[in-house]
Amino acid sequence: MGDFDLLIGFLFIVWAIFGMLIGLHATFVMAEKYGRFGLAWLTVALCFSPIIAILWLAALGKTDEKEFEDWEKIELRKRKFSKELEKKDTILGE
Repeated sequence: MGDFDLLIGFLFIVWAIFGMLIGLHATFVMAEKYGRFGLAWLTVALCFSPIIAILWLAALGKTDEKEFEDWEKIELRKRKFSKELEKKDTILGE
């Protein structure tokens, strides 16, 4: 029974470390996506918890600069789509 207990303990430790690494990665990616400094948020996740860091990032939201970048991308896509529609209308209209 001793070997089985060691195996279960080892598997639990591996599972916990793997889960922590996934949580840290998710925190870093979310911070970068929201326009925040990823290493600082990685430190917050290490000190407290990745879940707390992710919730905190979600509460803060995106930075104004990141919101503007996203808005610019959306507007560019809209303009491209409008031009494509105009081209199709002129082709079909002729």
